[in-house]
Amino acid sequence: MYNQGRIIKRLLGRSDADITNDSSLDTTSSPNPQAYRPKASQNAFYPSTAPISCVDRTPDGHLAVLGGRHILKLIRVEGSNIKDGVDVRSAIISQLANRGSEHLSIKDVKLATNHVGEPVIFTACANGRVFSYDVNRLASGLGLEYSLICEGARQVNKLDFNPHRGTWMLAGGQDGSVRCFDINAPVPGRTGPTFRILQMMKNNSDPIRDLKWAPKDGMVFACGTESGAIAKWDIRKASMPVMRINAHDPQKGVSSLSWHPDGDHVISAGLDGKCYVWDLSKNAEKRQKAKWTINAPAPVTSVSWRPGLWSATAQGRRAAQVAVAYDDGSGLKNGITSVHIWDLARPTMPYKEIEVFENSPNALLWQDRDLIWAVGQKGFKQCDVAFAPKVMDRRPVSSLDFSPRGEVLMFLEERLKPKWPDAQHQP
Repeated sequence: MYNQGRIIKRLLGRSDADITNDSSLDTTSSPNPQAYRPKASQNAFYPSTAPISCVDRTPDGHLAVLGGRHILKLIRVEGSNIKDGVDVRSAIISQLANRGSEHLSIKDVKLATNHVGEPVIFTACANGRVFSYDVNRLASGLGLEYSLICEGARQVNKLDFNPHRGTWMLAGGQDGSVRCFDINAPVPGRTGPTFRILQMMKNNSDPIRDLKWAPKDGMVFACGTESGAIAKWDIRKASMPVMRINAHDPQKGVSSLSWHPDGDHVISAGLDGKCYVWDLSKNAEKRQKAKWTINAPAPVTSVSWRPGLWSATAQGRRAAQVAVAYDDGSGLKNGITSVHIWDLARPTMPYKEIEVFENSPNALLWQDRDLIWAVGQKGFKQCDVAFAPKVMDRRPVSSLDFSPRGEVLMFLEERLKPKWPDAQHQP
């Protein structure tokens, strides 16, 4: 049995003084220091007439792109104010006519910058194609200009951009392969300008559900598959993965991945209702057990480490919280549309609960350490986690239960003896 104290300390960072209130965290020794924290909640809502399935943002967090089968547009987020931006879907429909349908079956979307620093939208589609769109050209009224990056036979599920080499993009999908493109310089293609493939990794025809570049190594990425496996790849060794772990129920698969900021650990989520933390460092054991486990109350569709904030329940300030969204496809059974913030120092109960959704979100994205974006059936919501209620504070303070033999076990809240006024005790 592994040493939980040693692993959690290594996993979650250096210890310091404890913190118990998120809204009081104006300054910390976090690797991502944040400026003054507003004393009022920064919750915001942007309604949509079409379901949103994916979201991405620019590094400064002010420009976001919303994607789905019936939506592809930009919005600008300034604090709690959200403004409309360029509607790319309308431009596709108006300018491409009958050919526009192949652009609109969107499964994932990314917002990046090209070689001259201008924003570009990238979409992964169900027909196996990946497109890019020049945002500035549309905003200037010059019309739609796009590039066909990838043309495959099966659906592309996920895209991700390298945090160190910003022009390297991963694309993974149902054919089990992961392609790495360099979008720095377009090259001539069969149907127009496209981008060259740097490397291709084949995952034994096991469909890719999610993939993420490592935060500290620009050559390494992790992917989760439909069979429940997690694979660590180095694009310099494309013949086989560096490490492969059978992480989740093969009948349920991996639904989401997120790297810890230390670059050594990954948390995986699955439709089996589990979240596991794995060691993917250079010295990690090939055959390992999960370092930490969260038993979620429903199938998990999205998981993401909370950036730059420390654990509020551990004996120290440790980056140890994750946001989790659930699958409400069986809503009558599970009935969970909330987003939970879990703290690994207390993996048996959520730390905070955000209850502002009619339907469970399709995707989550942290804007900063306190603001999380959630997209779904009704639109885009910005939720201020610092002001979200703690689950512990909502639990009953007293409880009892009976054993099969008639014994009773009871827990009661400890109350201080009331102090009566002296006048009541006078004869």
